[in-house]
Amino acid sequence: MNVDEIYELAVWVDREVSGKGVPQAYAALQAILQTNADSGSAAQPFEAERQAVIDAVRSVSLASLSAEQREILANERIAQHLGENGVQEVEEILVRNQLDIATAAQRFGTIVADFNRAVTHFQALESSLNGFVKRRSVESEGVLMRVVFTAEASINDVVDLKEWSEKWWRIARGVALANGNAVEDVKVASASHGSIIIELLLFAGLANVFLTLMNKALEGTEKILNIRLKLDEIRKLDIKEPSIEELLANAIKKARAEKIEEIAKALVDAEVLPKKLTADNRNTLVSSISELVGFLEKGGEVDFVLPASAGEPDDEPGGQAPVLAELQKKLTDQRALQERILALEARVQHLGEEA
Repeated sequence: MNVDEIYELAVWVDREVSGKGVPQAYAALQAILQTNADSGSAAQPFEAERQAVIDAVRSVSLASLSAEQREILANERIAQHLGENGVQEVEEILVRNQLDIATAAQRFGTIVADFNRAVTHFQALESSLNGFVKRRSVESEGVLMRVVFTAEASINDVVDLKEWSEKWWRIARGVALANGNAVEDVKVASASHGSIIIELLLFAGLANVFLTLMNKALEGTEKILNIRLKLDEIRKLDIKEPSIEELLANAIKKARAEKIEEIAKALVDAEVLPKKLTADNRNTLVSSISELVGFLEKGGEVDFVLPASAGEPDDEPGGQAPVLAELQKKLTDQRALQERILALEARVQHLGEEA
């Protein structure tokens, strides 16, 4: 991660967490719960404080953050307290501990402490870096697609650079042409080193195609991993029935073989692409999907960062708000898929180690 991304995250925390009063809302709820726990008299109602917390955390969207930035928030122990995850956590604490207010107060006290520590940390970072880091200038309504070259998809020399550059040119060209755009509409916003990351700037319509494509590819991966898990479980049970193992092995091969065509069909069925693609554009799209799936299977990663305006109301006719809201939903789905896939991969690896 670059220093400018850390600085942007500190600014984001100041605006979205402190600026929206999230720590204060949690603190107010914790205080009244603690009072009720300490008091021997009738408990004070806290519905207003509960709703204030829910409204505050629900107003915070992590869609404009990169995967690395979200990981930092998780390490600071505040990511899980924000957005819909935060809402679910609040409800879970209050429902589970409705007869044990002291425990609920203690849980919220820990959350308040997490926020206070994290906010202080990010305030110090912002203050230290202010004036030294130039904030990135990205078109306000553009969507960043972060392509991470890692694992077997790493770039180690100029040969790898040439190969992956050509592959991503074909990926971008196929998807752009299928959507009625030119490949030049996919712009390079920036590039960084370490695990090499290239940021491509997309307008919302083209980002919608890429996000839908990614989600369909991940759904295919999840399906294959589930079959693989069943196959490994059967092998572990040492069932002397070769037909079952053969059936599952063939199911994996079939799922992989059909994955590309299924994704292409799903893009048209989801109405993110024109219903009638020319034969040339469809063939180019299928080739792009194949290249992208190959990139992902080799360990490459693709992440999306929505503009800061995502989730904000827009009263202008024909404004971007509805499109960005749809992108935000798809991005949420994608991150949930990625978490399930990581869990499945861990289970498959665990079964392999036990075998």
